[in-house]
Amino acid sequence: MPVSARGNRADLPVFGVRGDYQFEADMDMAQGRPLSPTDLDSARRVCLLSVDSANALFPQGRASGQTIRVDGVNCRVQGVFERGDTVVAARFSNAIIAPFDAAARYFMPVDMLAPNESSRLTIVLRDQDSLHWARVRADRLLRRQHGVPLSQPPPFVFADPAAPTAAMEQQRDLLSRLLTAIAATAMLAAIIGYGGANWTLAELRRRNIGLQMTLGASSSDIFLQFTLESLFLGTGGGLIGVAFALLLGQAASDWMGWPAEFDLSIILGAVFLGAIAGAIAGTAAAGRAAATLPAYSTRG
Repeated sequence: MPVSARGNRADLPVFGVRGDYQFEADMDMAQGRPLSPTDLDSARRVCLLSVDSANALFPQGRASGQTIRVDGVNCRVQGVFERGDTVVAARFSNAIIAPFDAAARYFMPVDMLAPNESSRLTIVLRDQDSLHWARVRADRLLRRQHGVPLSQPPPFVFADPAAPTAAMEQQRDLLSRLLTAIAATAMLAAIIGYGGANWTLAELRRRNIGLQMTLGASSSDIFLQFTLESLFLGTGGGLIGVAFALLLGQAASDWMGWPAEFDLSIILGAVFLGAIAGAIAGTAAAGRAAATLPAYSTRG
């Protein structure tokens, strides 16, 4: 649609809206204010500009409160909105938003949209589970209004703006579960392997342990000694794992362009998990070492 202001011209799409339009157009306002319910229920020639449209039409001044001409008809700019952060809001990034009745009556070609027509309806549902039945009811209502029998294919297109985001979140959730399962399996294998190595080490050190007990060490002292050794080794393993993760994550971010975010709570949790895994893996060996008799110190 041709738009002009102060000698500047641009070709911008016009969106006529009604009701809770900010469910889709959830952009923040850079200037002025959004359309009020009174504006939306009327045919007032007021409109909102995107920040890109405002910069094109008013490169050196404030757009809010000014008047533009949309296809030769004056329209007062009530506000300027920022760029949208969502896929749905992205279609308004270089456009004009006006009340539906005003857009249909003044700013749109007669052969495109009549005052009582609409090319798009947005239905907001409270929960995802009712989506199927909402589509069924909407299809029946539209067929009844336009005289389309059920034996013919629907002339309407139903789309879920949240479907791409939901699919992406589902894929991310599945990938997170897969990585969690792999990490849990690796952790279990590491605990078993480290526990076996600790058990063997306790067997090899039984003479030394017996000598310690002969010199006055108690079973609880030996148990605490082995547990602390395993705890420190597990903490060290967690720190080494975090270091490798930071290096590999940064390398992948620089090389492949993947976003890498390092959360301090996750890092501390990984170190803590390593310490707990080490302590668990060393518990059996610590118990075995604590059960050593002092007589082992005299064996050859």
